[in-house]
Amino acid sequence: MLMTTFEVAEKLKVDIETVRRLIQRKKLKAYKIGNSWRVAEDDLDSFIKERSNQ
Repeated sequence: MLMTTFEVAEKLKVDIETVRRLIQRKKLKAYKIGNSWRVAEDDLDSFIKERSNQ
């Protein structure tokens, strides 16, 4: 399932701009569809696991 940046922000409990920065800096894998970004649930889970191991 693909999530919007708004949904990702809610899940991570951060501002939507933080999510956009993570995508721009290639720290969070995302796909551009039209004018908006989408993040796969698996990619978000991997991101969370990587951050929790640090």
